[in-house]
Amino acid sequence: MKRICLVVCNLYTAEVFLLDQIRALTAHYDVTLATNTENPGFLAGRGINAKLIHIPIERKIDCKSDIRALYRLYRIFRKQGFALVHSVDP
Repeated sequence: MKRICLVVCNLYTAEVFLLDQIRALTAHYDVTLATNTENPGFLAGRGINAKLIHIPIERKIDCKSDIRALYRLYRIFRKQGFALVHSVDP
């Protein structure tokens, strides 16, 4: 099964814009949501069978935290071997 990763800065964006899409994608793909959250049960609590990875992505510009988040995302992308990565937030 192909892997897909959706990247958002916070759970609010995922909750408002992506839950239906994530739910639909899980029928055909192994879906991972990478976001800034401390709530590992966010998706499971909504009946969605997808992985959730905590990445400390901040919306405000901060070179140090941006580079750290980019490095962590790079490591996850390399390790997981996603067929598709989609980012929603700027």
